[in-house]
Amino acid sequence: MEVYSPQRFADTLQRTLFSDGQKRTLSGAADDTVLVNTVDLTIREKALARAAWQEIAAITGLRFLETTGSADVTYVNDGTSTATTRVSYSGSSILRATVNISSDRVGSGDGIGSYAFRTYMHETAHALGLGHPQDYDVIRTFSQSDIANDSWQISIMSYFDQDENTRVNATYARQITPMLADYLALRDMYGAVPVRVGATTYGVNSTAGGALDKMASLGAMATFLIADTGGWDRVDFSTFAAGQFIDLRPGAISSVMGAVGNMQIAPGTIIEVAIGGAGGDRLIGNAASNVLDGRGGADRLEGGLGNDTYYYTAGDTVVEGPSAGLDRMLSFGSFALAANVESGQALGSAAVTVNGNALNNAIAGNAAANVLNGLGGNDTLRGGGGNDLYVTNGGDAIIEQAGAGVDTVRSSVNYALTAHVENLALMGTAVRGIGNALNNAIAGNAAGNVLNGLGGNDVLTGGGGADQFVFGDGLDRVRDFQDDVDTLMFIGSQLGVSTTAQAMSHAVQSGSNVIFDFGADDLIVLNTTIAALQNDVGII
Repeated sequence: MEVYSPQRFADTLQRTLFSDGQKRTLSGAADDTVLVNTVDLTIREKALARAAWQEIAAITGLRFLETTGSADVTYVNDGTSTATTRVSYSGSSILRATVNISSDRVGSGDGIGSYAFRTYMHETAHALGLGHPQDYDVIRTFSQSDIANDSWQISIMSYFDQDENTRVNATYARQITPMLADYLALRDMYGAVPVRVGATTYGVNSTAGGALDKMASLGAMATFLIADTGGWDRVDFSTFAAGQFIDLRPGAISSVMGAVGNMQIAPGTIIEVAIGGAGGDRLIGNAASNVLDGRGGADRLEGGLGNDTYYYTAGDTVVEGPSAGLDRMLSFGSFALAANVESGQALGSAAVTVNGNALNNAIAGNAAANVLNGLGGNDTLRGGGGNDLYVTNGGDAIIEQAGAGVDTVRSSVNYALTAHVENLALMGTAVRGIGNALNNAIAGNAAGNVLNGLGGNDVLTGGGGADQFVFGDGLDRVRDFQDDVDTLMFIGSQLGVSTTAQAMSHAVQSGSNVIFDFGADDLIVLNTTIAALQNDVGII
């Protein structure tokens, strides 16, 4: 038993309708128009026939026009338990075809997704020149098959459903489109035309048209091929609770809507967006720039070579290869950038934490109070409207807007506050902390720090260590000055002093505090005395 490639399977279908093995096409379709006569059919049978040829038209560009007279394909409903197609031919052309599907094969509720609909597609394909993949007069059961993948999963011309074929990884489902081998064969015979070139949604809220619009309502009972040659397209299975496997790579087979092996992507088809459901889904992208959204459940999201976007929820795993595009993660909750993902964005209105990775990341918060930590790399951290906390270890750019909350930077390296950021806390081995034009609160660590608030009315806290508090502008306060340990450093050029004596002449004792009054600029040193400060002052 041999596994046929899709193209070999398609080549076989093109040459098995006739005993001489010749490929023949419907002569009336030379101008892409097929005249069909359905006068003999009931209303329901006509609906099935029309739906069947519309699926073939969608992938071939053939136009099926109904007539009450002579036709290229005539549909009848004679006999009992009958489903046959008779063709007359000359040379390489099929001159006429008669499709006979007896009325007893069509139930009162049969529509798209029924066995009767599949039968109408099967027999219409015969009328266009497709045969069976094997001689089913000889091969009665799958155990006798010479082709390991002969099943409904690959062709509407197969006699073996997914349960009868024990070699394919698929659950029982009925075809609602021609399948991959049929698609390849019919396009070889009648020409490859653009298919669904606009932005198309497949699955929930389908815009694909035809039988594919019934896909989501049929659920696990539907198997189908997606062929699409243009537009920004998506597959959406967001209403399904079972775990799904969605593979966007051309030619890949997926398991969706509670079934196994029931969706295939045609070669050359690029689907950009995949949306999972409430279960633990696995989504795989292609070489394009994909959007992968697993929705609920603990999902596995795997990108490809493009600039991919991942919608992350707690419990998800994001897998991205090195140098595989510029990728980003979006989430309504806290998250950390997966390896090889370059950027992240906090969504919604909840206060969240976003951590980066070893790359040069771009991380953006939302309007709430976020914690943004780039970790390794030279990162760009952009807060929103809340009171944001930025954690940096050097090389990062922190971007804030005016009036967008009271924001704080925690830095493990020497740091100068960027515009519109109010507060700074030195961590680790950082030594120097510098403010900006705002009213800053700057706190040191256990080391000997140099703290300078620059403009604005700043509050400086040294922490442990021998700290230097630099003053030259504004109304600043030193909260934890230690006598004979810390130093006050005055910027003489700004304050009009050149000696420590001149600086001390501006000192006034006010209760337990010392105020250095330089007119418009004052420095308040808390919990000390003028006498204690005499040997703790310097000029720069």
